[in-house]
Amino acid sequence: YISILNRAYAAIKLGDPEAYVYGGQLAVHPYNDNDERKDFFRKIIREGKYDGIAFHVYYDDLSSGKEAIKWVRAELDDFGRQDARISISETNALVAVVNCEDYTSIDQAKLLRDTYACYATGGADEIYWFTATDLHGDNCVLDSNGDPVNAVGVLETDVGPYDTVINPTPKESYYSLKEIGDHLKPWIKFKYYEISFVICLTRVIKKRVGLRLL
Repeated sequence: YISILNRAYAAIKLGDPEAYVYGGQLAVHPYNDNDERKDFFRKIIREGKYDGIAFHVYYDDLSSGKEAIKWVRAELDDFGRQDARISISETNALVAVVNCEDYTSIDQAKLLRDTYACYATGGADEIYWFTATDLHGDNCVLDSNGDPVNAVGVLETDVGPYDTVINPTPKESYYSLKEIGDHLKPWIKFKYYEISFVICLTRVIKKRVGLRLL
């Protein structure tokens, strides 16, 4: 992988010297001492050619996700790559939750909001929500009528011919994402540590337990 990354980096820079190239693109669990992905990640950081590091964050609690981001930031800093940006190229805690039907679309909107606040204060420079449109599978929440719908997207959709996506309708999370987009730079710049402390301790479990996220 590192050999491919380094050759790709050189080719991209030859075509566009101003291009920003990311390495990484895998999940990492820094709390697991047996996770070989940590060593793999370290080798990418130390032997790879890149401008920034990108990876996926899928935890059922935001505090663990934030710690993973901080771990990557520390590894970069230790290697003298303080200049490298961190991109969370996919994240959505609901993907990791088994009992997703316990969540409403309003809960999802709050989760999205808190994810961006928490991970930005953890050191992420870019955060990409998974996904734009709903998946028509097992990931679900309850809509305003109490009926289960797919949870992961910010747009509720219907399935058309040949599994095409039709009739996209904005959900509450779409408006959360739009609001964040309108204020993302100052949000990251000022880093609301007090807010993120509360948010990041919120675990995504069944809402009847009384712990509600985002």
